[in-house]
Amino acid sequence: MRRDEDRYTPEEVQEILRIALQQRKDTFSVQEIESIGREVGIEPEAVHAAIEHYRRLREAEQRAQEQERIAQEHDRIFWQHAGNQLLFAAMFLAIFLAAAVCVMGSFFSQSERMMERPMPRTARPEPIIVPLPQHGQEEMNRLQKEALRRQFENTKPGQ
Repeated sequence: MRRDEDRYTPEEVQEILRIALQQRKDTFSVQEIESIGREVGIEPEAVHAAIEHYRRLREAEQRAQEQERIAQEHDRIFWQHAGNQLLFAAMFLAIFLAAAVCVMGSFFSQSERMMERPMPRTARPEPIIVPLPQHGQEEMNRLQKEALRRQFENTKPGQ
């Protein structure tokens, strides 16, 4: 149903032509675009200026997309490294805590053992021999026997 008497605004014409061009899979050369422009009353200079403007917009959009892609890649790498560093730090923390628990456990168990029972006596103390001034051999033997006898009396059970 075609109505030739309908009138359209430039924006509507633009949308209609965009839809029609999307259905067509061909591409257009600059000369073809100039020809289309002449048919609707657009000067070739205006068509060339519009083409240059479109190219600059497309290049700027492509640069922006590339910069966004690079930024996303940098973010991905940053978070990957941050995750690795956090994992590394967590492992060291776990090792440190395990070592601290082992050392503290050993310390406390040793302390408890020492507090529970007294140290056993394993041998009698050796007699203390004090060097005396030079006397005769008999005097020396007598003094040693006397010291041993006193020491033995002091260590007898029940006294």
